[in-house]
Amino acid sequence: MGQRILELVFRHKFLLALPVTLGLIGGLFALSFADSSYYVSFASIWVERPTDVTGGSFSEFNVYASPAQNQAGSMRELLGINAFASDILARADGGENLGLTLLDLRRNTHIYPGGDHVLYVEHRSDDPEQARRTVQAIVDEYASLYTAQIKDKALRAKEFYGEQLSVFRGALEQASAELRSYIALHPPLATVDLDDPPSSALRDVEFARLIATEQTARENYDLLLAKFADSQISASAVEGATLNFLVLDDPQMPTAPVRPGKRALVMPPMLGLATGFLVSSLAFVIYWRLDRRIHLPDDLSFLGSKIPVMTLPAVKSRGRKWPSRFVRIAAALQNGVKPGHPAVIGE
Repeated sequence: MGQRILELVFRHKFLLALPVTLGLIGGLFALSFADSSYYVSFASIWVERPTDVTGGSFSEFNVYASPAQNQAGSMRELLGINAFASDILARADGGENLGLTLLDLRRNTHIYPGGDHVLYVEHRSDDPEQARRTVQAIVDEYASLYTAQIKDKALRAKEFYGEQLSVFRGALEQASAELRSYIALHPPLATVDLDDPPSSALRDVEFARLIATEQTARENYDLLLAKFADSQISASAVEGATLNFLVLDDPQMPTAPVRPGKRALVMPPMLGLATGFLVSSLAFVIYWRLDRRIHLPDDLSFLGSKIPVMTLPAVKSRGRKWPSRFVRIAAALQNGVKPGHPAVIGE
């Protein structure tokens, strides 16, 4: 068995070595395209849990995730939109052509939560000025769009609550007028405390119904009035983004490049070698399974003087359960070995 394996390796040595060589070359080629050094600029943002007014501006808030995780997901989704990314590029260029593309923006920008409320926006670039301006553009564009969304939602809420408020005010005025008219027709009820009427007064079914209707209308009106006041405050805010989105650290100019570590330099060649060895091993298994040759002394000459006359493959019997030795001898005779010829039979 070992001699046949050695013969197979020597016979296909170049084919088996080719994947390993190509894998190593590919790893070195990939390493040559890797950035030798780069500059990193980042900004940190504080995120609060959204309120009824500030929530759901871009995506539904996931109650099972932290505010920073929700905000990071929202920003990453927006970064995948060409219109939003193009606006970032326009902000980052500032009238100058920095050479930043959409692919560079998305590939070199990392947005991730640093805790429950802290969010980091990071960009890597060969140019330190480009790294800083890109992060600043991302933060400014998102804050601008976020503020516009919050203000638009607040204005729509203010308009909606204003319209509903007039309806509920009319219902309250009608209920109060009906209650006063009924009291005017029944003078003994004029001394009754409407906020806490006695049980004797409530025996009058119509009077009790009018009191309940007036109280319900007033509660609905007060609740809607509070929501209308909140929407007015939100709509009149100068910076809507400060409601639950606040930049803690503005992006700074990187002072020194970040150089890749030893692991980053070793990984591409190692991955190439591992891939080459895997492909070579698969090729060897295929060659081994398909090998049905009878090897003569010329094929095994690399082993030196102490070699067998021939080696035979393991031929499986079909139809009958013949002894394996008989099958091997039969295979040798089939392939031209004459009876009486000295041979060492083996797998």
